[in-house]
Amino acid sequence: MGKLLENRDVIIFALPRHDGQYESTSFNIAKELARHNRVIYVDDPYSIKDILINFRKDEIKRRMKHFLPCSSGISEWKDNEISLKTVTLPPTIPINSLSEGFIYSFLQKINTFFIGTRLKRVIGKLDLKHIVFINSFDFYYPHLEKYILPSIYIYHCIDGMIKPYTLKHGPRLESQIVKAADAVISTSPELQRKKSADNPRSYLIPNAANFQHSSKALLPETPIAAELEKYPSPIIGYFGNIERRIDYNILKYVALKQPTWSLVMVGPVEQMYIPDEINSIPNIYFVGRQPYHRLPEFLKGFDVAIVPFKIDEISRTIYPLKLYEYLGAGKPVVSTCFNPDVLQNIDGVIFLADTPELFAEAIVNALDSNNDRNIEKRLEIARNNTWRKRGAEFSELVESLVSNSEKL
Repeated sequence: MGKLLENRDVIIFALPRHDGQYESTSFNIAKELARHNRVIYVDDPYSIKDILINFRKDEIKRRMKHFLPCSSGISEWKDNEISLKTVTLPPTIPINSLSEGFIYSFLQKINTFFIGTRLKRVIGKLDLKHIVFINSFDFYYPHLEKYILPSIYIYHCIDGMIKPYTLKHGPRLESQIVKAADAVISTSPELQRKKSADNPRSYLIPNAANFQHSSKALLPETPIAAELEKYPSPIIGYFGNIERRIDYNILKYVALKQPTWSLVMVGPVEQMYIPDEINSIPNIYFVGRQPYHRLPEFLKGFDVAIVPFKIDEISRTIYPLKLYEYLGAGKPVVSTCFNPDVLQNIDGVIFLADTPELFAEAIVNALDSNNDRNIEKRLEIARNNTWRKRGAEFSELVESLVSNSEKL
């Protein structure tokens, strides 16, 4: 094991907020770095529009005092032996709907100025020195490092861009950040290859999962989610966002081929991506958004867990956390081969299928494979892909980058 990053001041500016509804790569890495460093996790700012629309929501209410210009925005986050600082930024002007041009650039500079001013106040208040600055996929604010003046500037690319909102300005802005960064760390081989075109100092640290949480599905005291009790067995389950990346042709074929199976989709639904005929198939069920703490309850009720992602250019950049969450619950997994770089390492432990026909056949095989020996194989893969291990790899890499920069 290499030398870990220790006794450093680390600012992580991240698109996923620390108290978001879903498990995030950014915050898990922040927690692991906080074991040996002083970490300041900066939440993506809310726009004025966000606040006006959602002012009754708890996430806005608990931040309200930090929106004031005089606030430093600093709060404390603790969980057992880990503690770190979180920072709420001042509201920004909503500009994503604008086209690229003078007005967009001018307002973006104003937003960056207010964010940068808040961060300079945080740096002064906490007396931060020799800062390691990590931008974790918050590509909307290039040039923010000029306010921080870090010892080293790292861009952390955790996903590809698929939504129209992010695609409007995201690729152009992200490219600026990648070129300006001292190094880039990506979560999948395909993302690493793409970012290396703009920055040859590109590295790979894959995603992982919270094994301690998902393995609760194996405990006798963990109940099966009540929502699943009304569906006939076997339950073929999915937990995650239900949007563009899902291959709905697979769902349709499997459901019609096996009408006694229950295909249960747990997660927020982006209706615009779901074909009308999917909603009319009686054994496909949409449970809706569920909090992450209930993940073990749903996994416990799944007979087979699925990753029915499309196989395309975008899916090659995905390294889904759910893969190891499923395995951490000991569940048989059927997936399309959406990202060969990722899946080749666990081929033989999960079932891979690239067509609707093969996917249905693979589920049959998965249902027949749920014995103690195979469950242990799945758990072993999950144990080797925990956030503790991945955080240590991330820490070692950053330490080497910092050490090399200081020798120059």
